[in-house]
Amino acid sequence: MHESIHVPGETDTIEEGLLLHRREISVEEDLARANTYSSLKAVTLVERGKKPGLVRLVLSPFGNFLKFYLAKRYFLCGRHGFVYSMSVMIYSFATEAKLYEALQQNDKA
Repeated sequence: MHESIHVPGETDTIEEGLLLHRREISVEEDLARANTYSSLKAVTLVERGKKPGLVRLVLSPFGNFLKFYLAKRYFLCGRHGFVYSMSVMIYSFATEAKLYEALQQNDKA
């Protein structure tokens, strides 16, 4: 997830081939980013009237891990692919947990 793209110099369209996206951030930075973005997404979901569900809380993180690690073939990236897939899983869990927490707090208010 990117908020914006800043490119020094000219840009053009890639007609064919692969674009490699290298992540040069530490696990600590990645988890901090996941925490920030999961908070923002939970607020957005609350605003849209989304309700938390136990099934989504349990299955969504694991489903997202499988989506990235197997379906998107991040297993081919070795340890880095596993770590990234796990961070997606953590982000997914944090989003659902924060949605649940936000609605619990709204019920008390």
